[in-house]
Amino acid sequence: MEPILVLCTVISLIIALWVGYRPLISSNENKYYNQEEQKAHRFDPKVALLEAIAELEQDCKLGHLSKEEFERLSLEYKREYLNAKKASPES
Repeated sequence: MEPILVLCTVISLIIALWVGYRPLISSNENKYYNQEEQKAHRFDPKVALLEAIAELEQDCKLGHLSKEEFERLSLEYKREYLNAKKASPES
């Protein structure tokens, strides 16, 4: 075999081993996950209710929802929002 072919084969094997085994020997910590940042994005029922009301408005504007149905659901969600706001300690 020619020396250049042997050299290319050896380099290819080294690269293949590096790519294949590097994840196995590197640290397991996820560099893209920030636990403190994740705590700030917890589910908040008050925000979910406000988003639901906004979505109802869009559905009504697009004609997917009748005006009466919009008023009924909107009033129900607003009541739930106010109850959730009263019940939450941070408001």
